[in-house]
Amino acid sequence: MQPDCHASRFRHPHSRHPRSRYSRSRATSFILAFAVAGFGAGGCAFGASDGPEDRVTLRGTLEAGFNCAVREVNERDFVVVDARRDSGFLRAERDRTGFTDAVLGDARVLDQLTVSLYRDASERTVMRVTAERIEVPRSGTSAGARIAGPGTAEGRAAATEILQACESAVTS
Repeated sequence: MQPDCHASRFRHPHSRHPRSRYSRSRATSFILAFAVAGFGAGGCAFGASDGPEDRVTLRGTLEAGFNCAVREVNERDFVVVDARRDSGFLRAERDRTGFTDAVLGDARVLDQLTVSLYRDASERTVMRVTAERIEVPRSGTSAGARIAGPGTAEGRAAATEILQACESAVTS
């Protein structure tokens, strides 16, 4: 049974009535315009790199690079949440939830740094540091989920500082 388009001032979303404000073509046009605007304004949020180079070649060993990364992350008030020395992997977080977010917001906000160290094809040690902004909703259907986005300015600055410090400090 089709809804009566004239029975109410509210229109059925899939109504084919010529004066319907909720036609599928408008919704499709809106979604396409939004997607094009998002990609044209700076690319996809995940994987788009609009900051400085996020990796450096170190002068020292993988072990020395890992030690430097741990030291630099801790000096910048990040907490190491996952580390694997043997594979050269380190993940650290810093709580960025401000007073306003804590009182009015419904999510924790974190800066997350991921450091990976590896040997390239020329057997040189390379350090890569990426920054992300993580939101953890406290309620609703996605409560507890970790929603990643582009890194904050402070997170990207910390990543750059770590790369610069370890590039010049690692000597053996």
